[in-house]
Amino acid sequence: MEKIYNALNPNGIFICIADGIEEDYSKPWDMVVSWFIYRMKDMHMEVGKDMVKDSAIKAGFISLEKISVISSGGHLDIDILQKIVKE
Repeated sequence: MEKIYNALNPNGIFICIADGIEEDYSKPWDMVVSWFIYRMKDMHMEVGKDMVKDSAIKAGFISLEKISVISSGGHLDIDILQKIVKE
């Protein structure tokens, strides 16, 4: 996330679309099931519910908006991050 932050222009915007899987892997069922085969092979590639938000705050993003949507591909979390530069 730091590389993304550093690559953005001042006041630049980064949008991340992720799975939003709960910490206990109970929801959303469609995303949990879609990643199940990878978890059985010990490949943890899914993105947890607040994983993007937490790492964005650590990297220095200040402005943050989170939207949860149901798309044709299943439940998705959309994080909208902005690099705020104080002058």
